[in-house]
Amino acid sequence: MEEAEKSYRQAVFLKPEFVDAHCNLGNTLREMGRLAEAKNSYLQAIEIMPECAEAHCNLGVALKELGQFDEAEASYRQATVLKPDFFNAHNNLGNLLRDARRLDEAEASYLQAIKLKPDFAEAHSNLGVTQAGLGLIDEAETSYKKAIALRPDFVEALLNLCDLLEKNNDIDELSTVLAGVGQQPSRMAADFNYYKALAAFRTDRFSEAITLSSEVAECQISATRKAPYLKLKGDLNHWKADYDAAFSFYKQSNSNVRLSDEFRRLESASESYFLRQKERLRQLQKLTKDASPPSEFSADKTQPTFLIGFPRSGTTLLDTILRTHSRIDVVEEQPMVGKMSVALGNPHKVTMVESLSESDVRVATRAYFEELERHSQLCDDILVIDKLPLNILQAPLINRIFPGARYILCLRHPLDCVLSSWMQNFELNPAMANMVDLDRAVEFYCVAVEIFELSRKRYQLNTHEIRYEDLIEDFETEASNLLSFLGLDWEPELHNFQMTAKSREAIRTPSHSQVIKPLYRNASFRWKHYEDYLDKYIPQLAPWIKKYGYS
Repeated sequence: MEEAEKSYRQAVFLKPEFVDAHCNLGNTLREMGRLAEAKNSYLQAIEIMPECAEAHCNLGVALKELGQFDEAEASYRQATVLKPDFFNAHNNLGNLLRDARRLDEAEASYLQAIKLKPDFAEAHSNLGVTQAGLGLIDEAETSYKKAIALRPDFVEALLNLCDLLEKNNDIDELSTVLAGVGQQPSRMAADFNYYKALAAFRTDRFSEAITLSSEVAECQISATRKAPYLKLKGDLNHWKADYDAAFSFYKQSNSNVRLSDEFRRLESASESYFLRQKERLRQLQKLTKDASPPSEFSADKTQPTFLIGFPRSGTTLLDTILRTHSRIDVVEEQPMVGKMSVALGNPHKVTMVESLSESDVRVATRAYFEELERHSQLCDDILVIDKLPLNILQAPLINRIFPGARYILCLRHPLDCVLSSWMQNFELNPAMANMVDLDRAVEFYCVAVEIFELSRKRYQLNTHEIRYEDLIEDFETEASNLLSFLGLDWEPELHNFQMTAKSREAIRTPSHSQVIKPLYRNASFRWKHYEDYLDKYIPQLAPWIKKYGYS
């Protein structure tokens, strides 16, 4: 690389207007990790030839790696303007948009790249990742298989397919794919061995999983799978009852997440998100002390039911149980509440929410149901439940728009909630990025539940509490009590909720692997195995441990 750099520098010295030499020098510097210098080389090429689409595209790559995402997007878009059939630029733009969670736009970019180059295997695979993120599971599987058909040695597409099958609980098909994988280079072999170990773990072949995971060299596994691999090591050591080793692996997994480009991109937004929740809590505390709640408008006859709780409190289990009922449709983690907030201009103060007018309420209601109708066929005979755990933070807004709403509050021992959230590899967003640090996860829990409890008292919210531990111990009684709250009768089919889970196209939470199994008690009070690490948080969580009956 050093010799290549010298040659390219000599070329631009001899012919300063040599655009290709500037671009190749930039490529070489980027490969060497000297991104700022690479950026300058691309800028020099663009200064000489502003219409050079390749230079704009290469600049976009360097800017993305520098974390200058807005500038990178502008460069990719300029490349596609200058050269509309530049399929690589469309693909690169798709990657950038996908990383920014702008999935609909990313999908459009990949489809354009494929339209321009139908045999573009990388774009098919990237499209699959995006479709999976959009919940289009069958389409994602088709895209991966198309990429593999175009390039049978396309290892990343094979690994993406493995990931999709595992998250879709299709372990038999995952095992078939893994059995058909031939000899791979050492780095890729580590990734495939990780999935083999995960498949064994998912089917309770724990000894085999331990053996397979021990054959994975951490230094060889790809960056995107290192954190999940370390979490698997934590899970396996938890199964062995080596809790110190398990805690160490969970900690390493989270440290690995914090080093990722995705976390780096979200870190500022994550901090801002958390500070907004703290400010919302402060406002509620002040209002509770100083002012009476506002008068409510007459409730429309259609008032939603919200399934809420801090993450890892059992919301996915309860979701699966409830959707087994013939008269319940659960809409899982869709942005209905977010859409109505946007329609109102995202009011950031509780006082702004409480002062919304009747016309504002109509605007928000329309936005909510327009989004809901995208995910559910509304019917008078069916009760639709809006399940998004962190709507627990939106109680003031929900109450203002839907004063007759019902709330199902899922509870679990506070220490288990925060520990399990910290143990998980959540798909990162500004909220979930707060879970990779245990101190922050504890603080987040306290803020979230206090927001809801102050809202519950201030607005007299119609709430049914259900504790995860009680549901596990006495399933029929707890489920029957909840159904009574919802005005529904018990149905014997509820005992077979695991079949509902297995038949679902996708479960969009980290609990996808647990809810297909029979109820088990070993997740209750798991925190006691890690008491030495969690003792320091007990004073902070004590009010909630007592309030929810765990003391």
